[in-house]
Amino acid sequence: MPAKHKKVKKPASLQKDNRENIINRLSDLITIHDRDFNIIYANEAAKRVLGLPSLNGKKLKCYKYYHGEDCPPAECPSCNCIKTGKPVVVERFEPHLNIFVEIHAIPQFDINDNQTGLIHIFRDITRHKLLEEELDKHRTELMKLVEDRTEELNHSNEFLRQEILDRKLAEHALKISEHKYRSLYNNAPDMYHSLNKNKIIIDCNETEARMLGYTKEEIIGRPLTDFFTEESRKLIEKDFPRLIKEKVLRNIDRVFVRKDGTTFPAIINVYAEFDSKGEIFTIRASARDITDIKKLQEREIKLLKELKTIFENFPVGIVYLDKDFKIIRMNKYFSDFVGISEMDLAGKFCYETVGEYVNDFTRKGHEKICSFCKKDICFKNKKTTIIERPLNNKFIRVTTIPEIDETGEITSFMEVVEDITDRKLAETEAIRAGHLASLGELAAGVAHEINNPINGIINYAQIIANKNQPESKEYNIANRIIKESERIAAIVGNLLSFARDNKEEMRPVHINEIMSDSLALTSTQLTKDTINLQINIPADLPAITVIPGQIEQVFLNIISNARYALNEKYPGTHEDKILKITGEQVKVEELPYVRITFFDQGSGISPENINKVMNPFFSTKPANIRTGLGLSISHGIVTNHEGKIMINSVKGEFTMVIIELPVKGKLK
Repeated sequence: MPAKHKKVKKPASLQKDNRENIINRLSDLITIHDRDFNIIYANEAAKRVLGLPSLNGKKLKCYKYYHGEDCPPAECPSCNCIKTGKPVVVERFEPHLNIFVEIHAIPQFDINDNQTGLIHIFRDITRHKLLEEELDKHRTELMKLVEDRTEELNHSNEFLRQEILDRKLAEHALKISEHKYRSLYNNAPDMYHSLNKNKIIIDCNETEARMLGYTKEEIIGRPLTDFFTEESRKLIEKDFPRLIKEKVLRNIDRVFVRKDGTTFPAIINVYAEFDSKGEIFTIRASARDITDIKKLQEREIKLLKELKTIFENFPVGIVYLDKDFKIIRMNKYFSDFVGISEMDLAGKFCYETVGEYVNDFTRKGHEKICSFCKKDICFKNKKTTIIERPLNNKFIRVTTIPEIDETGEITSFMEVVEDITDRKLAETEAIRAGHLASLGELAAGVAHEINNPINGIINYAQIIANKNQPESKEYNIANRIIKESERIAAIVGNLLSFARDNKEEMRPVHINEIMSDSLALTSTQLTKDTINLQINIPADLPAITVIPGQIEQVFLNIISNARYALNEKYPGTHEDKILKITGEQVKVEELPYVRITFFDQGSGISPENINKVMNPFFSTKPANIRTGLGLSISHGIVTNHEGKIMINSVKGEFTMVIIELPVKGKLK
């Protein structure tokens, strides 16, 4: 199938710039407040008129700059908006700015319908108010003038001509005033219309006609519902019973339909006038196009969705904690990584759910805080900290980023959790490679020094053997010296083989044969140490293809370690001072293997050392007893035989060493 071209989305930063450019071009003062009346955003008009300083991290209280007061004034629209969660519109004179204003307070909610603050729109209507006052003044003066002239007319006809003249002048002034009012009415930025009690439009301004795409003549005389969508019509039918009861309906969100069929959203404010019988005779309404505001809201919602998608699908764990280490929220990667659902983590302390001592029931409360936790350092220096620590069977890197408020206090933490298990394994292998290189240099240096005296011992033992009868005690001892000396020489050769990856010839051999040779060298010492040796290796196990001397060396090393652990735990005779050696045939990836298991109930290996015991030069024994090369060399020998060596141990209880060797190894 042909590849589908994806529509390229505008970057979030570009969308934000477009949004801010639109808001900054508006002449109205637009600010965004949080629930504590702090201004967190202001357009250019607001910054200029209110004289706002930079908002960079500062807490600017709205009532200080809008009202010049130290607390919210009485009948504050922002207070009512935050209290009720509903939009509020008020008109008032603002002494601090010496202007009449129309204030719109619109609540803001997050995606969970929690109120986060409000949008504050501040419109200067001083000119409008002054024009209204001027019109009222002219009307009052006109009425007084008419009354005065009428009274004079009743008293004297002499002044009739003058009264008529004055009346014409007054009418002219009224026309001028009405013209001014009508001009303001028709050119206002908002839509205005008047209805009779039957909801028929009896008047509208030019703005409304222009925005609907009609002439005023085409609008006047038609039902109001002709200019709304079907859904808004149904809502309007429910609005009128409310209007009779409440007399004023504010900030009604409805959708108009233009003449060409297109629609636009608007906020409507409706005012009813009642006659002496309490019945509606006139309804006046204003409407403001909120298309741009809706678009901004949609963009904000889209941006929040995009940020949520990034948060949930980012390929690292992200966790938010409050200052008391309580988990606020986390992304899906983290909950999947730790294997605990978000529902089970949210609202709980990190150290009681995923911490170091989560399973240690002897610790309570803050005693469970991880030993490697660096949040205290964050509290002191207010800087990001990084730690690397184990978590279950993984190794993680935790970057703790403090979030600081305007006062410089930490309010929460963001932790970024990365799985660095593979990196740690690579580092371990690099260290091991370095150790092996050192071992190779050591082996090359000492091999020659060891082989020379060993060759002398073999030669002298051979001379003794040649001078004695084959069945004599001296002959047997000499041959045993020769055999053990040759084994020492072989061990030196194995050391070089391990360091230099040399390949020696392999041959089929039964495991019982290798085990017998190994025990022939150790059984006397085991008996002396009162260690109960229990062996269960079936005689019918298949032969394995190995270098017998190397495998014998592995067995001797493991038996020696078990002997040391048993003597350390039980210095004398004890019923549990047992070394069990078992053999069995198994299948590994559908291939036949022979498994040899060494089990002792000795001193065991601590958890922090279990992954180190096969590293070159690492040993838990005193420095004068071991070099720390035994298990490292054993691991290399078994690996070269395409086998596996595994260790399972509990400190103070037991150690189990399992060796698996292939039945049909690759002949070298």
